[in-house]
Amino acid sequence: MVEHDEMGRVISWQAENEWDATEREWMLALDEYEHSLCPYCGMPSNECHDPLMPTHWQATIDVCQTQLMRNVAISQWKQDHPGEDDRAGALTTRLTPRIEP
Repeated sequence: MVEHDEMGRVISWQAENEWDATEREWMLALDEYEHSLCPYCGMPSNECHDPLMPTHWQATIDVCQTQLMRNVAISQWKQDHPGEDDRAGALTTRLTPRIEP
């Protein structure tokens, strides 16, 4: 909403709410849900902090192929740049599609 003076100049304005009541409720619900998760593992805190949890779940080991590729790329970079540090752990990787000839 914009208010003008007698010369037509803007003297005040009030922005419309970006979110209506429904959107605010959704965001509040999302905030509540996110705060109910364990910051370490991302599972619901009431499950993963339960001392009986090991009787309900079992752990398996899988290899994340994406992370493996990233680790290989960083290892290769370290081989190609002997004597350089790893930039204090700040090296990042980017996955790009292979282009076959």
